[in-house]
Amino acid sequence: MSTLRLLLRSLVFYRREHELTALATAVAAAVLTGALVVGDSLTATLAHLTACRLGHVSIAIQSGDRLFGERLVGDLRQRLAPDPVSAVLALAGTAENDAGTIRAGRVQVLGVDASFGALAREPGELGWEGGVFVNRALARRLDVRPGDEILVRVEKPGRVSRDMALAVGNDSAAAVRVRVRGILSDRSGGRFGLRNTQAVPLNVYLPLDRLQELAGVAGQVNMVLTAATGRDTVVLDATVHEAWKLADVGLEVWEVPERETVELNARNVFLEDSVARAALVLTPAGTGVFTYMVNGLEHGDRVTPYSFVCGAGSLPGVGAVTNGLVVTDWLAEDLGLTNGAPVRLCYFAMGADRSLLETSAVVQVDRVVPLARATDGTLMPNIPGVAETGDCRDWRSGLPIDTQRIRPRDEAYWKQWRGTPKAYMPLALAQSLWATRWGSLTAVRWPSAAASVAAVERDLRQRLTPADFGLVFRDVAAEARQSVAAAMDFRQLFLGLSLFLIVAAFLLVGLLFRLSLERRRTQAGVLMAVGAGRVLRRWLATE
Repeated sequence: MSTLRLLLRSLVFYRREHELTALATAVAAAVLTGALVVGDSLTATLAHLTACRLGHVSIAIQSGDRLFGERLVGDLRQRLAPDPVSAVLALAGTAENDAGTIRAGRVQVLGVDASFGALAREPGELGWEGGVFVNRALARRLDVRPGDEILVRVEKPGRVSRDMALAVGNDSAAAVRVRVRGILSDRSGGRFGLRNTQAVPLNVYLPLDRLQELAGVAGQVNMVLTAATGRDTVVLDATVHEAWKLADVGLEVWEVPERETVELNARNVFLEDSVARAALVLTPAGTGVFTYMVNGLEHGDRVTPYSFVCGAGSLPGVGAVTNGLVVTDWLAEDLGLTNGAPVRLCYFAMGADRSLLETSAVVQVDRVVPLARATDGTLMPNIPGVAETGDCRDWRSGLPIDTQRIRPRDEAYWKQWRGTPKAYMPLALAQSLWATRWGSLTAVRWPSAAASVAAVERDLRQRLTPADFGLVFRDVAAEARQSVAAAMDFRQLFLGLSLFLIVAAFLLVGLLFRLSLERRRTQAGVLMAVGAGRVLRRWLATE
């Protein structure tokens, strides 16, 4: 009998032992392969969800609470053609069903333009027809279908931070009842979001102009999306630098003809420190201005309520302010002030828990100047709820204003002189009292003889960059890929979770093989007795 034939007959004779060993080996292989396959499947799922979240968006600007002009997006759209560019306004909000029985928090309310649909994984045009779109996650949460109505509330981006005293009490939310036009799937942009998270967002989609109107931020957005695949973000940032203007980031340079002055101010009341530093070094003639609203100016038993006080180094009609308080003759008459008289300034400051604390400081009068010579209502910052009103009793600054304290004399002053400060102090003193982390100046001024509007705008654009205001392109597609790659290695995770099963399967294989050898001791003994021990080892290995 040949060796091959003997091997085949041995395999047939001991087939049950071999079948059991093969089955145990298959179990071990299945456990090992299953762990690897499930791990790869989860990794692929993460990549798929990321692709649905971004769609065709590869590069984006996300400025958060900093809004910028929609005009900039239009300029970028022309410069980046034919790549699609979309302007988005993203605000935090809530939503509830028509009956008000189900409410969803942490909703992402998105105002999108016509080009947003082209950036989805499955591009399509959003036909609003007077309604809005929601994603599947929010539709399930609220249990709504196309044609149902929902109530959407959005947090209005204020011109001043919510943590500032001027913002406390302001109406910071807006609500609108809308009809659900349709439900967006994940592949149609329903999962959109720029955060690298696998949590499913709750999204509401409105026409951009409608959300801007609702939030009171016409012409402003906080996100730019583009499918500029293959473009370098450094080159794109250079494109933004060429296109941006000061007005896009809420800065205004204008001429005050009555004072022969050029002024820089900010939409958000305070100039950021980086902007103020850049402005003050343009020319030696630049001077900082810090105007603040105080609750009252007191001397003895007399009180002048709700007045503006300006900190500055030198102003036309006022002169140099170097020591103490320079007061107008109107205030001096109202409080009975003379040079050297102490004046208590009462004002609100923000407490640690966002509560308003009234505090005060005492400053001595240095001199008195005629109001007619110092009149300058433009020194008042553009405080929301105050600057645009025609009556003191209509002020809605966010501060708790007691209108009973406002006298006819104060009303007459406001109607004639508007926000002209009633007192002036050295800039350093004003900053020590009222400086905030959002800025310590409300304006920077230059004499018209030393600067022009065009020159200031040009020089500021050279000293500032769009990155100072959050206008930086991010390669969100690359960030998403890195996020997926940096995630836990799910193959190793499931191998670890299946370790006991894998070890048990291998032990079972070894045990069954050992039992097979025990049953074949007689065969092995005969072969070894006739000197075929080496053949036996090769034989068993071959089997």
